[in-house]
Amino acid sequence: MAHKKGHQVGVLLVGTEMSEAYASAMVTVIPVILLVAAIETSRFSSVIDEVRLQRANKVLEEAREGRVLSPDLPKAVVRWHLASYCIFGLLWISHLWAEMNLIFWLSYTEKDPDPALAVYVKWTAITGFWLVMFGAAAQRQVAAWSQREEREALLDEAQALMRRKRSRLR
Repeated sequence: MAHKKGHQVGVLLVGTEMSEAYASAMVTVIPVILLVAAIETSRFSSVIDEVRLQRANKVLEEAREGRVLSPDLPKAVVRWHLASYCIFGLLWISHLWAEMNLIFWLSYTEKDPDPALAVYVKWTAITGFWLVMFGAAAQRQVAAWSQREEREALLDEAQALMRRKRSRLR
C-alpha cells in the first residue's frame, strides 16, 4: 500500500506521458474549465456591479439627508475584485496555451511522449478547477461584505434614531 501511495504522489509531480487518449480527453476538458471560468467571472462581475449599485444608492440616500458618504467601495471588495481578474487572466492564458499545445501535439503525425507537456496540461487543468472554485467562494465573500456593510449602516441609523429619541425625552 505504501508503494502505491508513493507512486500516486510521483504521478502528480511527474511521470505523466502524453498519449492520444490523454491529449484527446484534455483537449475537451480544458475548454469546459474555461467555459465555467467565464461563467464564474461573469457572475463575479455581476456581484461587484450589484455592490457598486448598492453603494451608489446609499451615497445618494446619504446626500439627500445632508450627510457625506464616500462613494468608494470597501477596500476588501476592491482587492478581491482586482485579485480575481488577475487570477482569472492567468487561468485564461495558461489554459489557452495548454489547449494550443494539445491541438498541435495531436496534429503531428509522429508524436513524442512529451512528459513535460503532459505534466503542464495536468497541472493547468487541476489549477483551473481550483481557481474556478475560488471564484465561487470569492463571490460569496464579496456578497457577505456588502451585506455586512448594509447591516452596519442600518445599525448606525437605528442608533442615531435612538439618540434623537433620548435627546427629545430629556
